[in-house]
Amino acid sequence: MNKNVLITGGTRGIGEAISREFAKKGDNLIINYINSKEKAENLKAELEKIYNINVLTIQADLSDEKAIENMVDIAIDKFGKRRNRTNFSKKICRTRSNCKSSYIFSKWWCKLYKFYYNKSRWRLVLMKQKLVRLNSIDGIEMPGILYEPEIRTNKIVIEVHGLCGSFYENRFIDILAKTYTNKGISLLTFNNRGTNFVAELLQGNEFKVIGGCHERFKDCLLDIEGAINFVKEKNYEKIILQGHSYGCNKVIYYYNNKKDESIKKLVLLGPCDIQKECKMYLDEDEYNNLETESARLVKEGKPSQLLDFSLNGNGKISAGTYYHDFLPNTETDFIRYREGVNSKSKELNNIDIPVLVVFGDMDECVLTQDIKIIEGYLNNNIKECNIQIIKGADHSFTDKYKELGDVINNNI
Repeated sequence: MNKNVLITGGTRGIGEAISREFAKKGDNLIINYINSKEKAENLKAELEKIYNINVLTIQADLSDEKAIENMVDIAIDKFGKRRNRTNFSKKICRTRSNCKSSYIFSKWWCKLYKFYYNKSRWRLVLMKQKLVRLNSIDGIEMPGILYEPEIRTNKIVIEVHGLCGSFYENRFIDILAKTYTNKGISLLTFNNRGTNFVAELLQGNEFKVIGGCHERFKDCLLDIEGAINFVKEKNYEKIILQGHSYGCNKVIYYYNNKKDESIKKLVLLGPCDIQKECKMYLDEDEYNNLETESARLVKEGKPSQLLDFSLNGNGKISAGTYYHDFLPNTETDFIRYREGVNSKSKELNNIDIPVLVVFGDMDECVLTQDIKIIEGYLNNNIKECNIQIIKGADHSFTDKYKELGDVINNNI
């Protein structure tokens, strides 16, 4: 079923690229603009002709709440059925084409809005959310969202995304933000230096090329410490570190290296045996080529050269990143389901705070071994381990967001 996608700033730059990606998928578009009416209309005509979709252009200043409400009403009248307005997809994006975020946000405005369907009608709810900018210890600018409950406490969750991810990619963040804030706990999610495949990140007055293809795992210490400093400056005293996928490795690594007493709990969403995952999903020729070529290029002083790596969405990874962080016995290699239930992990065993582990019984990344082996391995290595398995959930918890929210609500 084709979706109806509302894209703010959808006529130029990243917004235009996103408009084109959704159009390719056959989705109808609502393109918001402020001043560029002619460009919006030209883009509308082009996309409708090429992809045989419906495109609605709407002028709206996102600093004006009334203008936003009017924009939403127009969009619903165009694409939603009055008796069942849930047909209007709640997707507003500034990310790569598979993004399923449900936020509208203005590039220049630090408030976010969220749609809710309530009692057979749409309404717009102003959330207590802020678009924030924080910095890693080495000065890399990291944008993110801070969700805060109406009555704020001193507790906050810091979410660390996975390989090539972003703060706006995972749709489950929507439900987790609501779950945490309903319990009086704030949530910060941000782009670390491993965001997207290749990313130009601002460091001081210059841009640095990093992203998931080029990041070094050990630098997660700089990113997470920057996020922790940011929340401490806002007088948060009790921190839960939450990681998803590769982010699980990062929060474990950070906690073991820093032992910050303000960190009270870890939440691991889909923790993976990365080395087994590579061995399992890469064909033998690609796996062997990555091992030999990454070693050769690093030795030759060419760690930034990209190699074929089909596990990444763009099919590439730098020689240095693969050699230092993805081969067995590297710094990331401390979740080793492949070694069996009785295998010991010093890094996991050193965790002396409660750990909540959540994954699905259809998780294509976690389940590189029998699920009972994975449960046994985690229970044998983590002192205070609470494992929750969601039936039917994949690695991104697709269409199981409510179930994930329920697990968090009942176990946090």
